Amino acid sequence: SRPPRASLVNEAASSAADGRRLPAIGKILLAALSDEQLDAYLARRPLVALTPKTITDPELLKREIAAIRKSGIAYDDGEYNAEARCVAVPVKDFTGEVRVAIGISGAVWRLSLQALEEKSRLVCQAAERMSAKFGFAGFAPKERAPTSKRRGEANGRVR
Repeated sequence: SRPPRASLVNEAASSAADGRRLPAIGKILLAALSDEQLDAYLARRPLVALTPKTITDPELLKREIAAIRKSGIAYDDGEYNAEARCVAVPVKDFTGEVRVAIGISGAVWRLSLQALEEKSRLVCQAAERMSAKFGFAGFAPKERAPTSKRRGEANGRVR
């Protein structure tokens, strides 16, 4: 059972991922929800396609969220805006709960997948420093670079 603070993350996830968009920061906040909270969110918020890469299938999004929970890092490669990429990681408090998410984004022509992977290290370092300020003692998100196979999945995405 999650503490009442989980409702704050739920509200933040709802505003960051309001059914019309689901950038990396929104994915991090959704990953902080319990499975029950995630199911409730998906039941009330339709996943609307904004680009051909937008995740519109709730089951595919659940798989993405599960991967984010394991890796501690989220990517958006043209899912919200076809010309933008972003990476985000959680910032945790002294209890280990996610407080906020931070990330960076850039135009696809300026932020290659390789550059995004390199910049993700900086975002992880910043999250570690911020988490330490909130009293979190041990944090090292596992980096998982976006892969063309994962990013190229058509199942559940609009073509």
